[in-house]
Amino acid sequence: MKDGRSVLIRPVELSDAGAYLAMERDLHRTGQGVVLDVDELPETAEAQADDLESAVISEKSVCYRVKYVALVDGALVGNADIKRHRWRRLRHQARVSIGVHPDYQERGIGRLLMDRLLGWAFEGPGTTYGGIRRIELGVFEGNTRALRLYESLGFEEEGRSRLFLRHEDGSFETDISMALLREPGI
Repeated sequence: MKDGRSVLIRPVELSDAGAYLAMERDLHRTGQGVVLDVDELPETAEAQADDLESAVISEKSVCYRVKYVALVDGALVGNADIKRHRWRRLRHQARVSIGVHPDYQERGIGRLLMDRLLGWAFEGPGTTYGGIRRIELGVFEGNTRALRLYESLGFEEEGRSRLFLRHEDGSFETDISMALLREPGI
């Protein structure tokens, strides 16, 4: 991290469910950069484990989806997910999402998580089935920190969905669709 502490990035495990849920609740309480309200998250660690089960790396899933977690001093402080399409004609595409605990933002964890996802896509299991050539994500217009990160990694804006998210105060947020393209042969 920028403050000199070490960050461990590893695939999610079912035993992470309780800490994962606590981190998600803290992140969603802020209402910033998220679409779910806290009461829409799983109610228990067991329910969270059920949700995580498909993201745990197995021989069956490794080529299609992986979720990583970030740990600092043993505390789960972030997560990132990449999921490629299963349909043959769309297998070259994947979608990513990322979340970092509010107390750990602006410390380089998001970049570490994104680097791990891109490594999975372009150098690891994502190279199966002809490789991933397109990685998509959505980011809210007001999330300038995330926008800067994605742009620095080579993502480009492809479109905007106005009135995408309605906040509790009645205001709306625009979602920006971004993609990172890797041409064949690169």
